[in-house]
Amino acid sequence: AQGAGRADLARAIDPTITTAGNLNFGRYEFPHSPVSRTHTYNNHTDEAITLRLSASANVGGKPGPAGLFSLSATEVTVPAHGQAAVTITMNGGVLGDAGPYGAYNGLLNANDATGELRAASRIGAFLEPVRHQLTVKVIPPAGATGVRFGNAVIIPVDDKVFLHDEPITMPGAETFGARLFGGTFAAATAVEWRDADGRLHQAVPSAPEVTVTGATTVTLDLRKLKPVSVQTPQATETYDAVTRFERISATGAWGMTAELLAEYGAADPNWWALPTQQVRTGTFTYNTSAVKVTPVVGMWAFGGGWPFALGVRYGTPDVAVDGGEQQWKEGETTVARDVRIPVPRLPIVGKAQVVQAGSGTPAEISKVDAAGKLVLISPADICTTTGCHFAVLRERVAAAKSAGAIGVLAATPAGLGDSPSPLYQCANGPDSCPPVEPYAALPIVNVPANDAGKLLARLGKGKVEVVFGGNAQPEVYSAGFDTAGRIPDGLPHRVDPRDLEKVEHRFHSDRPGLAIGFTWSQFVKSQPDPVGLSLPATGMQSAVTTFVNRRADSINRYQVEWGDYTGPSVIGGTRGEYQELVLGNRNTVGWNTGPTVPGAVRTVRTASGYTLSTGTVCAGCRQGDVFYPAHFVTSSSGARQAMVGIVNNTGISEFFFGIRNCEATACDFTLRNASGEEYERRLLHLAFGIGNGQKGH
Repeated sequence: AQGAGRADLARAIDPTITTAGNLNFGRYEFPHSPVSRTHTYNNHTDEAITLRLSASANVGGKPGPAGLFSLSATEVTVPAHGQAAVTITMNGGVLGDAGPYGAYNGLLNANDATGELRAASRIGAFLEPVRHQLTVKVIPPAGATGVRFGNAVIIPVDDKVFLHDEPITMPGAETFGARLFGGTFAAATAVEWRDADGRLHQAVPSAPEVTVTGATTVTLDLRKLKPVSVQTPQATETYDAVTRFERISATGAWGMTAELLAEYGAADPNWWALPTQQVRTGTFTYNTSAVKVTPVVGMWAFGGGWPFALGVRYGTPDVAVDGGEQQWKEGETTVARDVRIPVPRLPIVGKAQVVQAGSGTPAEISKVDAAGKLVLISPADICTTTGCHFAVLRERVAAAKSAGAIGVLAATPAGLGDSPSPLYQCANGPDSCPPVEPYAALPIVNVPANDAGKLLARLGKGKVEVVFGGNAQPEVYSAGFDTAGRIPDGLPHRVDPRDLEKVEHRFHSDRPGLAIGFTWSQFVKSQPDPVGLSLPATGMQSAVTTFVNRRADSINRYQVEWGDYTGPSVIGGTRGEYQELVLGNRNTVGWNTGPTVPGAVRTVRTASGYTLSTGTVCAGCRQGDVFYPAHFVTSSSGARQAMVGIVNNTGISEFFFGIRNCEATACDFTLRNASGEEYERRLLHLAFGIGNGQKGH
């Protein structure tokens, strides 16, 4: 498709006819005037040579129209040791309105009287059709303040790969656009704003299919946005969530993905989406997945008026959080272990008086009677819209404890912030590690600004008490929603109790430990692979109740990583395993159940036959006369923990199976016949592509 054909090495070494190079006309905008180039032939022989010339070019695999490239002469005679020139003219005017336009490639061939090809020169040109202005106008939501735009993207989605430029990225604004060739396009921009109460809102409105045949204006009216959230039968808080859409062109040459991600914070995210029409060109997939938890703490204020509920939250519903790492040397090797510090909580049920102590400095706390009470602080001097300076907040909480308080209510705009994760250097081995810093001296409960203002107003009238309650372990809701071809009108998403399956997770362990990582993914036959979402970290030797929305042809994958406590707040070596479920078949899941043995694992399959591909390696099975001893190390519940039987591993087990590899000497295998004789092992060479032309083996 490219170049001037095969090279004749003999002629290249001792040429008879050479040319002045190829004919690159370059790129021309519409409208097109004729453009000419002179092309010279050199004769290196002692005799004149007559050349018969012909030019041809194609675009998108189709020949160009007659007259696009013309020659001043179809035959030239090149004198001995001399030159002859021909003029080639490109006249884009012959394309008219219909084209075809785009990148033309062709050849100018020179044959002698016998028909032998003496020279071939490549012709190249890009003829642009008329461009049309695409303008995208964004109308902000009613009452929006502080509107900010991220990037805006415009991509072609039709099959004119020979014509369109690459996707266009530009700063988003209330009006943006580009001059484009005729065709079908998608446009989107990221936008965020605040409402009258200062709450942050986010959206990625899009026009997934816009046909451009002339000047075109598209309006993204954000007054028509719909809320993107997952509403559950019980009151819940977002622990982890993602909403995304993916737009792919008709040929797959271009694509655009937009997503919003949320983790547990002071409040649920305020996400919005603009419903769209069904696309007809290419593909468009929209999905939202969320993990939501029942509140770990709740509070009701009494005194100074009617009782009211406080929208309070801890910094996390996790039982423990990352607290850094301990390190020491064993010879030349650096050894490390994780620190996971427990998050202090109030009693499950209780009542306490509230006192206010300004921003919570030790001097302010010393002026109030905090003994046996909850101290309300407004630490605006150390907190911003992204979180608080947690080390300073911890000092203020310690001062409240010294004053006898039982907990701290912190009025912060965006949550408490992340606790420090220090690196503990243990100079003389693990027994010399410095003491682990606590999360905080007292339970800290985040209070929204509006509720904190109500409390302050009530405190100005007299005594205020708070009744509090909570759950040691929240219940978890996991739900996923997908739509092909459009963003639906039916938002927000609602989970009907009849569409839920209950899944009990039981975390077994011989000694106390912590489930450091606990994730859920819901695979659906008709949709791309999902984003794995986190579930709250919980202690081993416990149980967690989850509810999952039932969907046709769905497989739910759960994955857990855990470690045993080797000291207060210190986790030893971690292990992990994963299991897949078709809901309704077995909804009680045991983790870390012994004994751990090598074995094949039954493939999880839906009623329609849908299953998850695990690559090309057959695990623990026979194909013809070949037995593949690549077994999973499994627990008694069938959870996969590792692979045995893959040697010289460079990540292939993780690539195919999503699980770590276990090689000799820790894990080895033999295969013997009935007489006890071991079968000969033969290594099978495996290779896999990783997306950029490189290979792993």
